[in-house]
Amino acid sequence: MKPEVQSFAPVFSPIFNYFEQAFYFMFVIILFAIIMGIIVLILFIFASIGLHRLAANASMPNAWMAFIPFLHAYLLGKVVQDQCSQSFADKLPIILLVANIGCYFASAIPVVGTIVYILSAIVFFYACRKVYNHPSCPPCCQYCYAGYSCPVYYLGHSKSSTCALSCNRFCLKRSPVNSFQQAETLENQVEKLLHLIKVPPALTGKTWTYPLNNKRTFSLTNPFV
Repeated sequence: MKPEVQSFAPVFSPIFNYFEQAFYFMFVIILFAIIMGIIVLILFIFASIGLHRLAANASMPNAWMAFIPFLHAYLLGKVVQDQCSQSFADKLPIILLVANIGCYFASAIPVVGTIVYILSAIVFFYACRKVYNHPSCPPCCQYCYAGYSCPVYYLGHSKSSTCALSCNRFCLKRSPVNSFQQAETLENQVEKLLHLIKVPPALTGKTWTYPLNNKRTFSLTNPFV
């Protein structure tokens, strides 16, 4: 009669299940961290490209700082200096640089890190709002934003962006050719509108005059006369 072999599987089964669950949990955390890191890197690249163009259009030296993590905040302060008061404009680049560095090193401290992060976010939102504090921008561009939505604002001058028409005047250098094209486009739109609603000649007259920027005007001949 063969001796009965005792199995140790029931004894070690809970331990194996514990390590298996821990392995899956760590795998999910690492995978999530990798995905978030890729997303943050892509958004930072887009934000850096947009800030580099803003600095280049403003004829600022060292526009390459937009691609350096900490110097990115310093260059942002340089871009918005002309939108701030004189007493605060000179200090803003240094404040943004120190706030950006402080967020990384103070994040490990439970209470102090949270306070530093909130104060840094307030200064950063203030600077980003000043970038688009321009009369040509609609109110939607004046709202403070959170997280990594900054590339949408930095790339407001892009033709593919929803802010392209509103933020063109700040992000791009204007020229008489652009103003003429604007006037021509507006004239075509008014002509189409007149043809659509069929305005009687008695109400329009022979010529309409429309004001443009910089105290200029253009005339539109009544197409029904």
